[in-house]
Amino acid sequence: MTKNLTNLLGQSLLAVGLILAVSCGPKPASDSAATTTSTPTATADGPSARLTKLDGAPAFSVDKLGDAAGSATGRAPISSGGPLVVNGWAVDRADKISAGGVDIVIDGNAYAAKYGTPRADVAAHFQIPAYAASGYSFSTPAAAFDKGAHKLTVRVINSGKTGYWESVALPFEIR
Repeated sequence: MTKNLTNLLGQSLLAVGLILAVSCGPKPASDSAATTTSTPTATADGPSARLTKLDGAPAFSVDKLGDAAGSATGRAPISSGGPLVVNGWAVDRADKISAGGVDIVIDGNAYAAKYGTPRADVAAHFQIPAYAASGYSFSTPAAAFDKGAHKLTVRVINSGKTGYWESVALPFEIR
């Protein structure tokens, strides 16, 4: 099981890296209506800011950062006129249950992500039914951040909500 988990985590990190390495330009004109809708600005008050950082790596994946489907390392250019979107899955590997939540940390500021969306694929892959609601999503206007280079980490809050695991920094750029 440990070997399978290690392989899955390695594959997830590789997939994340490949996605971020893909250059993403502005959305096509056909999608312009979607970018004109109002996306509320997130506030930097994620619950992990009040918790203890735990040793070890989180069990998670970033499936989308900006317009890039699949992410990890590299630069993902995001249009300042559109939303900054991050989604994927995260679990409390130690307790073999869904996590207590997820924060997206941008340039050191923690923002609460919506957590608990259905991810039957994660439950099936790990063969742990408790992972079925392990999806997360975060969206805020990219214009809330300065143009230029930024760093994002994912904090996976443990199921007891007493601490969190934090990912390595994922660079992205707002243009």
